Order: sequence, then C-alpha cells, then structure tokens
Amino acid sequence: MDYKTFQPHSDLDSLVKFYWTLQVPFDPKNQKQKIIPDGCIEMTFNFADKIKKYTSDTESILQDTAMIMGQRTKSFDILPTGKVDTFAICFYPIGFGVATFD
Repeated sequence: MDYKTFQPHSDLDSLVKFYWTLQVPFDPKNQKQKIIPDGCIEMTFNFADKIKKYTSDTESILQDTAMIMGQRTKSFDILPTGKVDTFAICFYPIGFGVATFD
C-alpha cells in the first residue's frame, strides 16, 4: 500500500486541506476497510478497478470512478475489487462551497 498526502498551493490552502493518493496492488486476501467521517468534502478519482461500498453487512454497490462525497455523518465499509489507484482532493468543510472553477 502506498498512501501519500500533498499540501495545496498557497493560493488554495484556505479551501483545500490536502490532496491524497492511494495505490494498492490487487490481493485476493483484501478485507473490508472502515471509512470514518472526518468532516471534509472529497472529490475522488479512481483510475483502476472498482471499489465496493457496503450499504449493509451483506449488500454493496460499486462506486463511480469519479465522485464528490459530501460530509459523511456515519462510517461505512469499502472493499477493492482489484487494483487501487486513487487521487483525491480533501476540501475543508467550507472550501468546496466557495471554490469556483473557471
């Protein structure tokens, strides 16, 4: 597993908390991982295989390859279906609402 964080350019540091990347080779022994709410809004891009998001102990959905996740209020489990190669932008709670993209 290769997880890295990067600080934003000074022009964005009031909006973006950090960027992160995650690369994990496929392992058939992978287990569910719990995602804990952190108060941030994230924009994520998945460049590899799909990731399952569990909606209950036994049911899951496949997450989109690009998505915006709002502030989470409860934890959930995920499980990679193969290789993981993800890039994400972690915004401060207010950062996404005031960000403009020209």
